[in-house]
Amino acid sequence: MQEVDLYIEVPSGIKQRKAHSAWRIVYYCRDGQQAVIGGYPFLDVTPNAAAIITLRLALERLKYGCEVHVWTNNKLLGAALENGWVKTWAGNGWTNRQGKEIANKALWHRTEWEMRRHQVSGKYIDSHSAKAQMRKEMKRLDEETKETRQEHPAGAG
Repeated sequence: MQEVDLYIEVPSGIKQRKAHSAWRIVYYCRDGQQAVIGGYPFLDVTPNAAAIITLRLALERLKYGCEVHVWTNNKLLGAALENGWVKTWAGNGWTNRQGKEIANKALWHRTEWEMRRHQVSGKYIDSHSAKAQMRKEMKRLDEETKETRQEHPAGAG
């Protein structure tokens, strides 16, 4: 199964009010492939909704089932993935422990449907850590790519 690191960053500091935001998806496949995919802006959605939608969009773009490691600056998405809440909510009819319907139920439901094709884990990291981690991974992948090209020049073999 292909391993994929997925970085999801959404604007922070807007305190759950509806706002304009854009999504950005960065994939790092463990075989050295990488892709940065940008997209359309979200209008009038909360940061949590933007994060959930972005995860679904990212998972939809993966053609085959993958082991997906999600790194995000969105606390709710990170905690939900890290603690297995999505599976629990789905099993409880999209309600929390108090029996109340969870926020963004429809978004979580659609995202959970996409998660079934993959093994998804997640972790919250603050924006600064995410950017540093992305830069570190990009540098590592660039170095590996250079080494591979030196070992196997085009046209050789």
